[in-house]
Amino acid sequence: MKRCKLLALAVGALAPLDVAAARAPGSEPVSRTVQEHGGAPRASSESPTDATPTRERAVELLREDLELDRPRDALARGAAWVASGGAFAGDGAFAGGGAFANDGEIVALVARALTATGEDARARKLVDGAQASEATRGWLDVERARQALERDELEEAANALAGNPVKHPALAECWLVRARALARLGKAVEAAPLFQKFLELAPLSPDGPAACHQLAQAALASGKQDDAARWFARANELGTWHGFYRARRIQIREAPDDPLPRLGLAQLLLEAREYARAERVLDELVARHADFANGWFHLGEARRKQRDLAGARAAYDRALSVDATLAFARFNRGVIARMEGRDADARSDFERIVASDAGNDSRLVNAHLELARLLARAGDAAAATARYARYTELGGKEPLAEPRR
Repeated sequence: MKRCKLLALAVGALAPLDVAAARAPGSEPVSRTVQEHGGAPRASSESPTDATPTRERAVELLREDLELDRPRDALARGAAWVASGGAFAGDGAFAGGGAFANDGEIVALVARALTATGEDARARKLVDGAQASEATRGWLDVERARQALERDELEEAANALAGNPVKHPALAECWLVRARALARLGKAVEAAPLFQKFLELAPLSPDGPAACHQLAQAALASGKQDDAARWFARANELGTWHGFYRARRIQIREAPDDPLPRLGLAQLLLEAREYARAERVLDELVARHADFANGWFHLGEARRKQRDLAGARAAYDRALSVDATLAFARFNRGVIARMEGRDADARSDFERIVASDAGNDSRLVNAHLELARLLARAGDAAAATARYARYTELGGKEPLAEPRR
């Protein structure tokens, strides 16, 4: 299986889901990846019956259970969360708890798990009996429409979410469910803009590839071959990303103490510009493996992408304390030092890179340019010229003169 890479970049962020593109670096930090491997399966450390989490974490866990085709895990977690105040308060399968009984999204996700296990009647009863807060009631409308769609009651599903153009425009899944109902009713033209809005609101949804295929088919039906090709390509690209994303999460559940699946998951999130989510994964990784240098390096990347330079510098420091040969971490630390006006620290890092084998790595060619500019700034014109000559030998194109900042 083709490995999804976070390629060497320098300026700005990765193009979303572009697993092949890379830009020539300027004088900015670079990113790189290490080889990803899965570990031998072991028992999962994720317990569906752990203490009640925060609302955000509860939603995340339930969605992951459903995306990984583990609805029974979702029920094991969610039953107690929605018991009190719902239709199943007295049902043995839903006894106790109830911390999220009034949260429409969590109730809807538990109902979806019931449907996935063949408990359609109980799923409907749960949704109909829920007393959701006003802020989360829309999720129940969406789930009712989804259930109608599952029963092939297409008109009911489409009408339940009708609005201008949908009943709950802030909910991405409202656009998706109504679009699917319309498409199955043969109203592809009407459905197309709804699918597009869904993708705009939830570009990384696991339902994204299917939505792209629907848009491709609609384009073909309209004779728009180029548009269809673009949507098919987007579907394939997004599907590939989700294949890796799914695999990494399964590996983490099966081998929670193996650092590499978590690293691979973080790389995928970095690639998709989900920097805060990547940082959370990497925080957990380095908490479990404090001596895993690549974990610290990627944590620095996640923080740098969020413009937390102090946090990035601390992570690069830790990476280099574990493995002093990590030239990418050293380069990025040097760039941050230069940006902060600490020329001596920056020069030390760049000198160490150019003096090592990493100095011949084309991805680190800007270490020579950075050092040449620091030497010129310090008044050492001869050394600056010599270092700049090496930079051009390695293929560098930028001028020695520093750009105006």
